Amino acid sequence: MKKGTKRLLRPGWKHRTRKFCLKLMALTLVFAFTLPMWSVAFVYAVDSNMSFSCPHHREHTAECGYVPSRPDHPCSFQCDECVQERTRADEDNIPVQVGEHRYPSLSGANKALSADQEALCPHHKSHDESCGYAAPVEGTPCAHVHGESCGYTASVEGMSCAHVHDDACGFAEAEEGHPCTFLCEWCITGWTWNDEEDVVVWSGDTGTWGLGLPGVSQEQPVIRGILEELLPGAVTIQTAAGPKTVDVIWDFSVIPEEGVWEGNYTLTAALPGEYVLTGGVPALEVLLALGGGEVYADKAINVCTFIPRTGTTVYQDTDGMWFIDIRLPAGLSSQELAERVKQVLPGQVRGYTWTSSNLDGYTYEDNPQTHPDGAPPYLGTLNLDWGSLTSIQYGENVLEPAGKSSTDTWQINLGVGDKSGPLQLKAVIQAVDLSTYIVDPAAP
Repeated sequence: MKKGTKRLLRPGWKHRTRKFCLKLMALTLVFAFTLPMWSVAFVYAVDSNMSFSCPHHREHTAECGYVPSRPDHPCSFQCDECVQERTRADEDNIPVQVGEHRYPSLSGANKALSADQEALCPHHKSHDESCGYAAPVEGTPCAHVHGESCGYTASVEGMSCAHVHDDACGFAEAEEGHPCTFLCEWCITGWTWNDEEDVVVWSGDTGTWGLGLPGVSQEQPVIRGILEELLPGAVTIQTAAGPKTVDVIWDFSVIPEEGVWEGNYTLTAALPGEYVLTGGVPALEVLLALGGGEVYADKAINVCTFIPRTGTTVYQDTDGMWFIDIRLPAGLSSQELAERVKQVLPGQVRGYTWTSSNLDGYTYEDNPQTHPDGAPPYLGTLNLDWGSLTSIQYGENVLEPAGKSSTDTWQINLGVGDKSGPLQLKAVIQAVDLSTYIVDPAAP
């Protein structure tokens, strides 16, 4: 740099060689870091948003119509002339260090150094005559008119690139995807029994279908053939392809060949072919309850015990019959007799049900760890209604209570299995002659 001037000279070939070496070292470092990744095998996968939960459609086909969406791909064509122009322009953007200041380009440094900037050099704190500095003054516009003699040539607006996209440049327009239209006819989303006679009944408490057969006994057990005739032989299924009626195949392996007459058994039905129950769809099962009436329903109470009123006693004989002894004055009318008997008959029974919540007239008590064989799991009490008792009379009266409820009709069972049957109470009414208890007053 010439003394007394502030104009910088353009870097020469040494600076360009240094720049090229730095770029080469940077590329070598990038290659070293990414080299382990080059051994990874690239695997093409389906759209991450697409879930193949259906076991019958594991990959898209031409029939399902699926087309994945993809973004547009930029053109990789590079114009050689445009690259050369950009390269020449980049040469003016080489960082330049001047004293403690670093400028992003050569032209930027020249512009900055031409301004009035103080203390660029620690040895030149102020301007003097030797440095040749002159404060800037407002310029005067040039009055020169360009002509042929000055050699000026006006700039010409450039032309757009005439490249036409082809297979070599890799350009591809964006395409909108198309959803999969496959409708599976094997994945079941819901089903119902084809049961015109309503042989099986749904229980909301147990969450199962139930079949109750209270009239069987050891002498008349239920066998597989009878169950096959009673149970539904088909179901109506729901799939993405629409509803369909399908025959079922019952599994009676839990039922001995000689038959059964007490207890609860879960019977399972299967479907032919490749049918699959999707998540949340209940299994094709029926709870078979034997010997205890409608033990699968919440309107039956089994293995019942009377709860006597205060001051009274009820007892059970060896045959399972319940008794109560009542002493009343002789000579009462049927209506008077009925009213007095109602006052001493038990008001509640305790027994086992499928109901684990309180209902009108019924109170849930407990879910005991043990309960009688074949009995439902929940223990509760039921209020009793003895009716009008219009036929009541002195002597033995076999009474059969009903559940006292404004919403439900209850079946009250003595037990389960061979002890099944309606709960009964034998009321023995004895007439008392009160005259024998009257004592004549003593003479004054």
